[in-house]
Amino acid sequence: MSKHLPPRPNLKQLKIQAKDLRKATQVADAESIRRLKAHLLRFSNVAEDEIRDAKISLKDCQHVVAREYGFESWNWLQTVVDVDFDLLNRLGDGQLRILLPEVDNPEWMTAFHDVDDPDSLSCPEGLMARVLGLMTQPLRAHIIERMALQESITSSQVLAARRLILTQANLLAVARLHHLARRRAVGGDQHPGERYLALSAESGPASCGGHVG
Repeated sequence: MSKHLPPRPNLKQLKIQAKDLRKATQVADAESIRRLKAHLLRFSNVAEDEIRDAKISLKDCQHVVAREYGFESWNWLQTVVDVDFDLLNRLGDGQLRILLPEVDNPEWMTAFHDVDDPDSLSCPEGLMARVLGLMTQPLRAHIIERMALQESITSSQVLAARRLILTQANLLAVARLHHLARRRAVGGDQHPGERYLALSAESGPASCGGHVG
């Protein structure tokens, strides 16, 4: 079962967790070895005695921490914690179409707001127009009308909505990992009805996922 980030996650604390894990692996702590085996693919079929003798990098430990919190990678964890909403601009239209129905309309409306205070973040240029352009005309008109009526949206609400959307995008990216693992395990190709994002939080979309099949 994945651990859960606190409502206001702190990247510095997460980095400390990764460093602590690396220190534990250096003294062959049994629990740390089990964590590596559980979350690093190259150790999945390796005996724990061999893992104790392996060279473990900080990046390895960051990846383990990220996977324990339910993220596809450390880059994804960092993207969600830092609320890097511009990541959505690196999605192709096909990827955005996958993500759109996974998030409630009120969250999209809140996320698109620019709040005039020192703590706010501007909505990435062109993102709102792209997302609205992928909606049906009636839905687009409804959201634009509702946004015009929204009042008293705080920066905390905007950031919370953006973090929720990025978290959902991460879940779709994680679904791709499960999809690939099944392909490796049983062979064959794609699974009908499966939805995932072929997306790296570091480099952008790898390919266009969707209703797979």
